Amino acid sequence: GQGSSPEWNETLKFHVEYPTPDDDNTHKLVIKIMDQDIFSDDEYLGQATIYLKDVIEVGVEKGQGELRPQKYRVVSGDQNYRGEIQVGVTFTVK
Repeated sequence: GQGSSPEWNETLKFHVEYPTPDDDNTHKLVIKIMDQDIFSDDEYLGQATIYLKDVIEVGVEKGQGELRPQKYRVVSGDQNYRGEIQVGVTFTVK
């Protein structure tokens, strides 16, 4: 309902296992952007990938790690640029 420039202010929590097997792709957050349609199927617009390995390593060492809000490119399935999304991440050890 916000047109072509929507804004969200959401807080999401995820459980993360650390350390994991030697797989560099394990600690990444993939945000898939969809266009919600009322009378037809929702349309996939693209996705942004945020690599979290460094922030998790700092968090494990110091108790908390942070990626300040910054822009990430949203890229479609055919690798075309579709815009940006701004995301911040905080990792806290429990």
